Amino acid sequence: MDTVEAAVIQDSGSTRRSDLVPTGSTLLNLALSGQSIGGFKLGTVSNLIGDSSSGKTFLALQMFAEVVRDKRFKDYELVYDDAESALMIDIESLFGKEIMRIRTDIRSTRIEDFFVNLRKVMEGERPFIYVLDSLDSVYSKEEDDRKDEEIGRRQIPNEPRILSQMLRRVNDVIKDTDSLLLIVSQTRKNIGVTFGMKSRRAGGDALRFYSCHELWMAIRKHIKRKERDVGVVSRCRIMKNKLMGRQREVEFPILFDYGIDDLSSMISWMESEGFWKKEGKSLKTDYGKMTESKLINYLEENDLERELQGIVEDRWNQIESSIKTDRKKRY
Repeated sequence: MDTVEAAVIQDSGSTRRSDLVPTGSTLLNLALSGQSIGGFKLGTVSNLIGDSSSGKTFLALQMFAEVVRDKRFKDYELVYDDAESALMIDIESLFGKEIMRIRTDIRSTRIEDFFVNLRKVMEGERPFIYVLDSLDSVYSKEEDDRKDEEIGRRQIPNEPRILSQMLRRVNDVIKDTDSLLLIVSQTRKNIGVTFGMKSRRAGGDALRFYSCHELWMAIRKHIKRKERDVGVVSRCRIMKNKLMGRQREVEFPILFDYGIDDLSSMISWMESEGFWKKEGKSLKTDYGKMTESKLINYLEENDLERELQGIVEDRWNQIESSIKTDRKKRY
């Protein structure tokens, strides 16, 4: 079986990991892994939690759009488990014909169905990237067999236990095959909370225990043109990060007819961190003084997106180095 090994490779003189999956957002990659080339780590489970319409599905699909163009993943089986039966957008026109390589024919109804479907993929001869969207749409067999105790409300007391048992069984296979399982969750409100998190997710602490990365997404603002919504700016907070041990927060725009606007997010970040200065309506940048729209056109016309990613990564690491604890080592 051909897998992406968790070794490091050399790229432009800097050490690069080869076990990272690109998310489609440079800033999110950096927040997850410290490197611009990828964020999610192969061989792990990750949990993406967010408010309704905050961009969770767009982020999952954007990840696939990056993966299908990366030769490292040419032998991977790619599965989008649309448990919500909500994938109605034309993903081919949005992300290109290569995106049609992903399987969208799997739709889990119960949590037991999800693990049956996942097990079938695991029994194949290829490593895989599997997305469940979302955990809130699947329910346990016990719930299916039990009548509601209250009209309009279902209680799932054994869901965390079932999820924990099943994740424990598949975790080693995911690790050994350099695969990735990304589980999408909806936020739920914690009523009457005074201290601590005001939101929670389905499945209890099972996902928190087994996840390498735990991401929480929320809408920071809506993007409008001619008084019409055309997208959102999503704020993504990394609440758990086994790979880096850091909790970071980034923002990026998601346009409904385009996807994640990576260039705009990098330009905004360079300005907000003070590396590029605003002068009137223009920005003073590494590429000269120009407006944001002209800068985007310049970068796209000259295929400089990767170069800008490198600049942003260098500046990101400068900040990370500057906030390290400068003390004598104790051990």
